[in-house]
Amino acid sequence: MKNKNNKVYIPNKQQFPRPNNRKKQNNSQKTKQIKPSTDVIINNKSIDFKKLALLVNVCHLVADVNEQLVMDINDILKDADPRLKLQFERSIRQIKNHTADMVRFVDTKMDDTFSEKFGNAADALKEIIMNYINDSIVTNG
Repeated sequence: MKNKNNKVYIPNKQQFPRPNNRKKQNNSQKTKQIKPSTDVIINNKSIDFKKLALLVNVCHLVADVNEQLVMDINDILKDADPRLKLQFERSIRQIKNHTADMVRFVDTKMDDTFSEKFGNAADALKEIIMNYINDSIVTNG
């Protein structure tokens, strides 16, 4: 459904209200965060490095899938009418920027073989997600 601004509006779902009473922490209450080097993380015996690596890799895979989905959304809208925008265009643009950074990290910091396998895994994950959504929500909903 389009309005006069050529934006595609998705029906709104009930949203949680934003808390407006956030208290600002004073400097003495803030915990200083550090960005440790990889060696510090690997050598820290209290960190389950294998689980940490798995979780980070999953985050990067999901980022790759999100990047693909955003490109697909933009392609569909551009093919229909280049002026069309989604109601949540800003959020889509932010997802695209953040996911592109994560995907670029894998592409630049890892060797070509790893990057290719990673891209293939992201493609397979996207297909699984799309099939699941199609089978369980779209066709049954």
